[in-house]
Amino acid sequence: MIKGQMKAICRTKDFVVELRNIDIPEPVPEHLIIKVSACAINPGDLLWIAGGLSRSPRSMYHICGVSGAGQVMEGGKNAPLEFEGKKVAFYRSIKASENLVGAWCEYARMHYLNCIILPDKARLEDYSGSL
Repeated sequence: MIKGQMKAICRTKDFVVELRNIDIPEPVPEHLIIKVSACAINPGDLLWIAGGLSRSPRSMYHICGVSGAGQVMEGGKNAPLEFEGKKVAFYRSIKASENLVGAWCEYARMHYLNCIILPDKARLEDYSGSL
């Protein structure tokens, strides 16, 4: 299990963004811990930051961003083993979960149904936008 702190870009209650140090998320059932290599800035992200979306996917610590790509570091109980160590692209809005963390952070936590395994030779930057 990865321990320590990470940097994350979060939305404040005043609808601005700030860089925070938060704990690296621990694995939970059916979720993956992903070392984020690239993430996108989508129009929906900007709307959420500004408070324009009344219903948006939750992210613990109010971490911004919904899509990105990285490498799976570990999986929680009942997460499919085929994800372990693989490159993935993810989109936070596919499977709702109260345990989501990311995408604008060093380590995201996503439900495995929010992820797609990429080819080993894939450039993560090419897959960081919305699925």
